[in-house]
Amino acid sequence: MLKSSISRRLTIYSLFLIILPLLICSIYMVDYFYKINIQDKTSSLENQAKTVAAISHIYFQEEDNADASLLQSISADTGLRITLVNASGEVIYDSSHDTESMDNHETRPEIQNALQAGTGSSIRYSDTLQKNLLYVAVPVYDNGTLLGVSRTA
Repeated sequence: MLKSSISRRLTIYSLFLIILPLLICSIYMVDYFYKINIQDKTSSLENQAKTVAAISHIYFQEEDNADASLLQSISADTGLRITLVNASGEVIYDSSHDTESMDNHETRPEIQNALQAGTGSSIRYSDTLQKNLLYVAVPVYDNGTLLGVSRTA
């Protein structure tokens, strides 16, 4: 009877000593891969935002007359949400929502960071789409004049 009790305790302690480190390592690995994934997605979205910024000058200069078919095509082909925000924070183009009903984006963290540091990113809840999104924004300049911000999500 005594041997059985000691054997049971040793088994429980052994399992505990094996499972606990595995659990801790698993938690760290999940966190590590999550961060790597976010960095990869942020880098990809930043490159795409820069590409959109390079072709979007006409949309900032001719907001009402600009043909948005190129941006719509890019959005449809890549699955990106593309948003163009002018220098005063007004949304002049959004691939996923009507711009007339959207609020001013001047205070959004990714927009503020883009204007201050040259690029900005934020993971936050989209009131428009009702889900969490990773946003990346870059400023759009024309001959040194700020036109606005190109944002991808």
